[in-house]
Amino acid sequence: MNCCVLAGRLTKDIEVRQTQNGKTVGSYTLAVDDGYGDQKRTLFLPCTHWQCEKIAQYMTKGKAVIVRGRLQQREFQDRDGNLRKFVELNVQESTFQQGNTQGSNTAQPNPQPRRQQQPLPPDNDAVPF
Repeated sequence: MNCCVLAGRLTKDIEVRQTQNGKTVGSYTLAVDDGYGDQKRTLFLPCTHWQCEKIAQYMTKGKAVIVRGRLQQREFQDRDGNLRKFVELNVQESTFQQGNTQGSNTAQPNPQPRRQQQPLPPDNDAVPF
C-alpha cells in the first residue's frame, strides 16, 4: 500500500500551470519537522497537486496544511546524461490546519466551539470495561 499523510508548512506559494491536455497541476515544497530536541530536522518534500485550481489561491507561503497522497519516483537524464531519480508526493487531498493565520492577513474564526472535557468516572468496579 502506498499512502502517505504529512503535516507541514508551504515554503512558497503554489506554482500552478496547465498541461497540454488542459489539466491544472500545482507544485510546491512542504517543510515537515521530523524528530525531537537535538535530533530535530526539517524535511523539504516536493509535492504535486492535480486539479488544484480552486485551492491554489489559498495555498500561500507559510500556510500549515495536512496532505494525503502517494509517493512516486520519477527519473530523468541530466545535462551530462546521468540518470537522476527523485521522490515526490502526488497529493490527492489537502486540508488547512485550524488556527492557520500565518501567511494570511486575516485570522480565520474557528467554526466549531471546543468541547468541554468530561470528568472521569470514579475509580471502582462499576466501570463496565
